[in-house]
Amino acid sequence: MSPGRPFTKGAEKIAARQGDLAFFLYHRRHCNEKASATMSVKSRIVSAMKQIAEEQKVVLPPLHDDLSLHETGFDSLAFAILVARLEDDIGSDPFTMSDDVVFPQTVGDFVRAYENVPA
Repeated sequence: MSPGRPFTKGAEKIAARQGDLAFFLYHRRHCNEKASATMSVKSRIVSAMKQIAEEQKVVLPPLHDDLSLHETGFDSLAFAILVARLEDDIGSDPFTMSDDVVFPQTVGDFVRAYENVPA
């Protein structure tokens, strides 16, 4: 069960009728945890980008997955700061973990690079 979001009585009744309440609860919790982990990486990246933009006096456009990284207004210094801060915050730098890493082209590619780092 996700914190602060109780199941609706209707969902519980349906699961109980099917005799699968335990499976239902496990499956829902597992899916919510996976989604939360993904969202937390993305939200940390967006938060760091907004903070760096403010510090570097960059007018950041609305961030969305298809936005080109060139259109963010970040220069190489801003991206270096971003990657360093994310390494401190998230604990990894996906761009130094392999010799054949290609730098992402969009905000969505950038987020996925951090989401797909092996644990």
